[in-house]
Amino acid sequence: MGRIIKFLKIDNKKNVEDFINTLSIIEKKKTLFVLKLISQNERIANEFFKKLKNTDDIWEIKIDVNQKFIRIFCFLEAQNIIIATNAYFKKQNKTDKKQIKLAEKYKKIYFEN
Repeated sequence: MGRIIKFLKIDNKKNVEDFINTLSIIEKKKTLFVLKLISQNERIANEFFKKLKNTDDIWEIKIDVNQKFIRIFCFLEAQNIIIATNAYFKKQNKTDKKQIKLAEKYKKIYFEN
């Protein structure tokens, strides 16, 4: 069973697809590789995809490229549908709480519409 990954677009705000388009060729290739891995495999290692604790069911897609850490936040619309909300370069050890709150906000907007 495969998964579908959709990129959420809220108004004119930059979305995950826009973020991916700004990446270098190597960063883009690795990001697309990880997204394909998640979409095609039943079981995914926490190294690439994990549910974040103390959130409103927000998941994190993790991509590491040459000591640069890309994070894509998402939620599950259904068992096999992932909605990607926002992405950023992680610069600290801790996950950016503002980015998590943004993902939760986008999730709420998504389900209200």
